[in-house]
Amino acid sequence: MNELQWNAVWSMGVPDIDDQHRLMLGILKSFGDAAQIPDGGKEALACLHKYLENTKQHFSYEEAMLERSNYPGISGHKGDHSRYLDAVRAAIKLLEEFDGEAVSLQETIVEIKNDLQDLFTQHLVTFDMDYKWFLRDEGLSDPMASVI
Repeated sequence: MNELQWNAVWSMGVPDIDDQHRLMLGILKSFGDAAQIPDGGKEALACLHKYLENTKQHFSYEEAMLERSNYPGISGHKGDHSRYLDAVRAAIKLLEEFDGEAVSLQETIVEIKNDLQDLFTQHLVTFDMDYKWFLRDEGLSDPMASVI
């Protein structure tokens, strides 16, 4: 199973945001671990619900920070947050409605985990990296602090 690990290059220079990103990855790891449990659907579903709530809280925090900073790309960022949450809700629905074999359940969990990890990475390296440099240029963070 493909395991996504935190990379210091992803640091936003805002400790709370970085901690939230690490927590999101930890929840995805727990979700993936449920694939190793026979009939781990309930555990996986609980992790996805936790991931959804955590991600909503993170996005609210991040959007408030970007609004206070007068970040010019806020509308596009919010739009990507909305699409991201829709993808997590779709994954929850897929798992809630799953009625296949245990092996298929494990494969489904792994596929969902990989898709969510890809979504996390894509959002981070496009939308979040854009505001990272905006905050640095405005003197509101030190995005290189955890890299050096």
